[in-house]
Amino acid sequence: MSISYNNLWKNMIDLGINKKQLAEMTGISPTTITNMAKNQFVHLETIYRISIELDLNIEDIVTFNYN
Repeated sequence: MSISYNNLWKNMIDLGINKKQLAEMTGISPTTITNMAKNQFVHLETIYRISIELDLNIEDIVTFNYN
């Protein structure tokens, strides 16, 4: 199984938000944002905080690929 945050990056472009701003808005560390950019797993709490701050659904942030 793999994970992708491509939906998040697309939504951030639409909202005019960059990764630094995302970290500042959510209180998520830049290291965690970097891990997400590498499609690594992060805590569910991280995804939840992003969803609340950006008013997005989970599927607007992350997708799981079952191979």
